[in-house]
Amino acid sequence: MLADDKIYVTNEDGVTVVVKAGPRFEVLAENDFDDYTLSSPAISEGQIFIRTTKFLYCIGNRTGL
Repeated sequence: MLADDKIYVTNEDGVTVVVKAGPRFEVLAENDFDDYTLSSPAISEGQIFIRTTKFLYCIGNRTGL
């Protein structure tokens, strides 16, 4: 997933890595959700959604409230 010049990748172990898009490899963040996942991150209105076998995580500011 590419958004805001960042690449978001999630592996089956539930680890999401954020990499800066560009000619040099640079890891910006790594987050472990401590759960199994096969889904890709989804991005909508500035929020990132990540689904594991137990939860759906929404990361970002609330909108529309």
